[in-house]
Amino acid sequence: VTEYEGKGRGVVAARDIKMGEVIFIDKPVLKLGKIEYSPVFLQSFKKQIKDLSSEAKLQLDKLAQMSEIYRIEHLKAEGDKELGLLLLVATHSKIVDESVILFLNVALINHSCSPNANSETIQKDGDPWDEIRAIRDISKGEEVTVCQVSIVRLTSQERRARIRQYLFFDCKCCVCTGIIPDQEDIMKELLELRNRFAMIHAREESSLRAEGVNIADKIVDLTHKLYIGPVKDKVSLLKILLASANQVHKKKAEEELKKLAEDTGLRSLQKFCK
Repeated sequence: VTEYEGKGRGVVAARDIKMGEVIFIDKPVLKLGKIEYSPVFLQSFKKQIKDLSSEAKLQLDKLAQMSEIYRIEHLKAEGDKELGLLLLVATHSKIVDESVILFLNVALINHSCSPNANSETIQKDGDPWDEIRAIRDISKGEEVTVCQVSIVRLTSQERRARIRQYLFFDCKCCVCTGIIPDQEDIMKELLELRNRFAMIHAREESSLRAEGVNIADKIVDLTHKLYIGPVKDKVSLLKILLASANQVHKKKAEEELKKLAEDTGLRSLQKFCK
């Protein structure tokens, strides 16, 4: 765990990590239903905070100390520590089956528009755990990142504004700094191709079949050049090809999805491919 100027603490690889390797799994420390500000809900939340282990309380306190959202909302709450913590938990939690669940170690991982890791909920010992898995090779000393906001259909300016609004920092990932260029253009072209392919598939006209094959080839090729966004965005772009009655399209999509599942090791994608 290392502090980064402008965005607080983050997680750094202590060794080289291969694509598809599990970095760590994290158990839940807080499980809440739908967040509301009723006396009954707040009383239940305060009890869960009180019953946390000493280690978990220390981790939560450290998270609060470094959190911009906690500092701001704590002041709004006029010193109500529990209410400030509730807003902190809501910001750093995951929604699993309509429940708000806090994974303290996962909460330390920072956002990148071009992430090198993926966060996936799994079942372990009857509880939802969070599994952090590398989706690219990660070098020793490199920050481990996940994509924490939806960035499909956003321009670079809109994306940075959303990150600032919800995550309270200015993203300086390889996409936002231009080290890897043209990602927004690639995503825009992919979305246009997907829409065109859907139209061709719906009409099922023989005169459009050749165009459909060309579009399928372009979609597959461009996904290889897509570094922006989480793996699920690539999967959604490829899935449309599976709907086609054309076996060429289906085969291309199946091969790409199977390779992506094998390379990343993501359980949900492997299950889908099976």
